[in-house]
Amino acid sequence: MRLVVEVLLIAWVVRVFVFAPFSIPSGSMLPTVYIGDYLLVAKWPYGFSRYSFPWGFPSFDGRIFSTLPERGDIVVFRAPGTDEDYIKRVIGLPGDRVAVQGGMLILNGKPIARQQAGTFPMPISANSPCRVVPGATAMTGLTDDGAAACLYPVFNETLRAVAATA
Repeated sequence: MRLVVEVLLIAWVVRVFVFAPFSIPSGSMLPTVYIGDYLLVAKWPYGFSRYSFPWGFPSFDGRIFSTLPERGDIVVFRAPGTDEDYIKRVIGLPGDRVAVQGGMLILNGKPIARQQAGTFPMPISANSPCRVVPGATAMTGLTDDGAAACLYPVFNETLRAVAATA
């Protein structure tokens, strides 16, 4: 019995302070990360909050040992008032103004340079239906192996250090 308790305690410490598994819930990171992919996420780089602990226990406000992410980092977080995990790339830092106009990313009033990089054929499946924003028409085609696919345009954007403007 003691061995079981020790193993559970070690697993809890690793899960809380070192690494945690996450499943990708949406296609917002395609084509880099697919829906349903699993990631092991380092827990210590940005500090700890009550969400770092299973079931939110112990409960406390704020963060301890906190540091800010850098532009371009991929982070896992929970939006306030939800129990849903989000996995996103950091494009804005505190004080930055972020907007999207006509599909173009605007950071602190300056458009971020982007280059067309072709299309990404996402195979259509139960996990990945061909979804588009309301008002848009889905583009469909085939993958290299002949499977039905939703075609998404791909762009390379280069995030440079863009100083916040007051």
